[in-house]
Amino acid sequence: MLEQIKKEFHKWLDTIDREGLNVSFDDAGDFINAHAVSFAIDMHFGNKSAEEIGAFMKSVFDYVQDEVHPVFELKQCRAIFNNIQQLPEPRRTIQLSKLMSDMERNFSIPMLNNEVFNAANVEVVSLYREVSNARDL
Repeated sequence: MLEQIKKEFHKWLDTIDREGLNVSFDDAGDFINAHAVSFAIDMHFGNKSAEEIGAFMKSVFDYVQDEVHPVFELKQCRAIFNNIQQLPEPRRTIQLSKLMSDMERNFSIPMLNNEVFNAANVEVVSLYREVSNARDL
């Protein structure tokens, strides 16, 4: 059931991207929660135990926190970066440094170059390097 929710969610995201619409993390959460609740109701009427339904809902929650939230967090960082680029110096570089600190905290970017982290977080590392290179040092 979780795989079906993931499939529907990615189909929805593709439609959003194709149409050039902006959606928030809350919109994505609402979409996923509506599907999850529908499955949970079906499970209830299919005589599934409360433990099975609870485990399913936890797997949905984990998916949102581990996979969906980072995607939207990265989109937000990209939008902030684009806005900062319009600022005059030295304010631009100061704000870019703050954005880097926020990214380090939010994405657990290691202080030292870590090839394992880099390979697992290609998009995050790419934006982080772009922000870093945009500073006027």
